[in-house]
Amino acid sequence: MNWRRDTAVEQGPEDASERSLGGYRLLAPLGRGSNAVVYLARKPGIERRFALKLLPAGRDGEAHARFLREARVAARLDHPGLVPVIDVGEDRGRCYLVMEYVPGPSLAELLRRRGRLPWKEAAELVAGLAEAVGVAHAAGVVHRDLKPANVLIDERDGVARITDFGLAREGEENSELTRSGDVLGTPYYMAPEQVRGRTSDARADVYALGVILYEAISGERPYRTGSIDELVPQVLAGRYEPLRRKVPDLDPALEAVCARALHVDRLRRYPDGGALATALRDAVAGISGTRVAGVRRGGLGAPHALAVLMAALAVGAIAWGFGQRAEATRLRAALEERAERARAEAREAAERVRELAQERAALEERLQAARGQAAEASALRARLLDLEREAQRDAGGSLQPRGVLKATLERAAESLRGGKGAERLRFRLLVQLGRYAEAREALEAVRRANPEDLDADIEAYALPSDDAAQGREALRHLIARAPESAHAAVARLFLSPSSPGELASALERVTREQPSAAWAWVFLCRSLNAEGLRGRNVEAFRAGIRAGDRALDLEPANPFARYARSACRYHLWLQTRDPSLQEPILEDLRWAREVLPSPEYWTDAGKSLVLFGRPREARGELQEAVRRARGPERARALAWLGAALFDLGDEVAARGQWLTAIDTAPESRATYDFLGHLVRASAETRRAVLAAAPPGVRSEIERTLRAGGR
Repeated sequence: MNWRRDTAVEQGPEDASERSLGGYRLLAPLGRGSNAVVYLARKPGIERRFALKLLPAGRDGEAHARFLREARVAARLDHPGLVPVIDVGEDRGRCYLVMEYVPGPSLAELLRRRGRLPWKEAAELVAGLAEAVGVAHAAGVVHRDLKPANVLIDERDGVARITDFGLAREGEENSELTRSGDVLGTPYYMAPEQVRGRTSDARADVYALGVILYEAISGERPYRTGSIDELVPQVLAGRYEPLRRKVPDLDPALEAVCARALHVDRLRRYPDGGALATALRDAVAGISGTRVAGVRRGGLGAPHALAVLMAALAVGAIAWGFGQRAEATRLRAALEERAERARAEAREAAERVRELAQERAALEERLQAARGQAAEASALRARLLDLEREAQRDAGGSLQPRGVLKATLERAAESLRGGKGAERLRFRLLVQLGRYAEAREALEAVRRANPEDLDADIEAYALPSDDAAQGREALRHLIARAPESAHAAVARLFLSPSSPGELASALERVTREQPSAAWAWVFLCRSLNAEGLRGRNVEAFRAGIRAGDRALDLEPANPFARYARSACRYHLWLQTRDPSLQEPILEDLRWAREVLPSPEYWTDAGKSLVLFGRPREARGELQEAVRRARGPERARALAWLGAALFDLGDEVAARGQWLTAIDTAPESRATYDFLGHLVRASAETRRAVLAAAPPGVRSEIERTLRAGGR
């Protein structure tokens, strides 16, 4: 909303009684938006001007609710780059909110006057906006209507400040005001997912900031059309002219940051405003690492990224140390050429993934035709899993094949419905997909087909269920049928208290006798992890990783195997601090949640990133965990989100997350995972946490604080 005086704006309330509202004197109109009018206002007795936003009379309940939500959302946020809300109220049926008055033009007016900004100035301005909106993202708020008209340039200090949270959405909100299918925002600055009417998150704001950056640098929006019908397909296809064609002297690193912010696929954009701000400032400072990271996320393998990084560092050193601009330009061109070759290789890998997807589809058709032929179903299963491994290898860990992975498992499970001899394969697929009720039905079919199947009783016990007695009865049935078997030894240990080492020994016997029992390898991985935790035994963790490897050889898409292996790797990292374990830990969690999107997979990824010293990345993971989780798991995610914010230097926001975690699950131990950070917090934060904690927990927190977090 443009707050500057405009002759087209209505000339304010007509009668004297309407020139005052809620104790504020309305002086002059500043601007009009689609849903409200903003006036310059003053409060008697206070030598200060305000901007008073007034909802016109006669608006419906939805407009009224949005207006109050803007006040609520904006009042929660505190950053120099955000215009603060000071007051909100209702007078004579008219809703209003009062904000700080920011004298100066909007960014839209500034760009109309100047045409475009020098690219360094534009990058610094948008970095400031990204940092400010990143504070909103950390609080779970998405603006959804960022545009130059909603950015005010304060003439007192030159700071760009964001206003108008009228379309903002709080992270947990799911009301009719923001239901999927609503298209809200200004079309030129809307991300593709907003244009489609789908749910948007912080990455929609990142996209809008990318459009603002492009416009500020070039003087033009990425998409130049006056028709919505022409604009929509361009936005959805990402067809815009590269920025450096319009600004030839633009630094390639800055162009790469802008391109990533404008990516059609939101998974390829920066996760939030804070990450975009860091990337922009790195680019302005001449640091090429951001650019390399952007290319690598596009699917390049580690060797290519390392080569690009080394070349980029060489450019920076030469240009800075010796001022040899010509040499730096030549090396930059060589860097571009190398990056293009790497991109071509990535495209070839993507084509191979598509070919593999086609072969999977053909195999699934054969699986459908092979109902009742157990031998052929088994052979096809082996080939299907081989294809999954090959797809992962060719894709270099990129996100591209992951949607194919889950879809392949779902189609394969459906194609095997009712197939004679394929019951167990369908059961395993349903378990991996988290479809436990259907899996239980499929397991009954396994038992009917083979009453002597010992695995079925163990798997009946392992299936998540509200009826624990049913699982224990399955184990007793197994022991009665085959008391001397390795399976019975495992069943006895499940039924009675036992050490992880004893269970691991019994499971090793099962794997020796039946190497293809994937469930046994998964349980062995978990047991060895527990054994390692008992005595901080790094060899147990390593053995657990090997057991996880074996389980994934048998079932590469098994999310439980990946999660168990990530736990072994994580605890091994805690003991050894081996940096080579970090990415495998995160990769296991990412692949696990592609098949089974369980909230703890996001929480554990965020927790790991905090401990790895990567709080900006952790913030995005943990915000997603908070969005998905409920109860104690949500409290754990909030605790670690607070830790990430604390490490980013925002103790006030961290304190808010910690207090929310305590309010969510005050008796859960995981709620207090942040105590290691609390020992470094201010006395005010410590007092707030102690006051919020239940008495029984408070004494434990005090002991931890006295011990310095040990």
